[in-house]
Amino acid sequence: MPSIAEERLVSDVAQDRSASSAGRQSATLLLWLLVAAVVVQDITWLVLMRSTGWRWAHPAAVFAIGLALSQVGMSGVWLALARGPLWRRGLILLAAILFSGPLASQATTGYLVHWWVVTANYAAITALPLIAARYAGVCISAGDDSAADLRGRQFTIRAILMLTTGVAVFLGIGRTLDFPWRQMGETALFGLALGLIPWVLGIWYLRTETRLWPAVGAMVVCPLAAYLIELTGFPPANQIALLIALTTVQGVLTLGIAAILRLAGLRLHLPW
Repeated sequence: MPSIAEERLVSDVAQDRSASSAGRQSATLLLWLLVAAVVVQDITWLVLMRSTGWRWAHPAAVFAIGLALSQVGMSGVWLALARGPLWRRGLILLAAILFSGPLASQATTGYLVHWWVVTANYAAITALPLIAARYAGVCISAGDDSAADLRGRQFTIRAILMLTTGVAVFLGIGRTLDFPWRQMGETALFGLALGLIPWVLGIWYLRTETRLWPAVGAMVVCPLAAYLIELTGFPPANQIALLIALTTVQGVLTLGIAAILRLAGLRLHLPW
């Protein structure tokens, strides 16, 4: 017969597993509530701007574009570094692009296809360097997960084919809709400048235990991103104050999304 100590050990292990399972379910529910909240905000702001006619540089339009860019940037981070099925992460990123395009278009009176290309470009620029980091062992996962799980950080041939197919579809849509490809250089630089916000603020917040420092860092990163955006020639000239407001909104919302991920128990793990 098992001893009392052995029975207690088995009971403790079962309780730990039950608590871990409950924690994972709570984290999953919190993440889907985050996605639902972002979608509701997108729809609300879109309806509001359509009914009022607010456009850039109205504060509501500035906030709406910041909301659109923050969800695309963090979705790119999630696609590259989070664990779980690639198709699920890809759907979240696709939904972010599809919802942010109309939002940004309505806020700027721009063409919808134009903004879909811009946000897709931004998502790709955000995700690609982080995909290399993931292959090196960097990942976003629960605090009790091992960051050394090779299967969790390697890319299969199927995943590479899915990503390649997505890029091909994106390029085919742009060609069919006659997107002005001469602007792709400015669009790429625009996405590269905006990438500082999720790369620095979002990832920093998920890694550090001192939550104050990413907020302080936002005071430097957001104005810097705004100045770099102005240099690309993508937005209208001589609007640096509005661009700083835009990147600040994006920075604050990026930290907010990262805070909810931390609340769900997720952290950035390094391979060392």
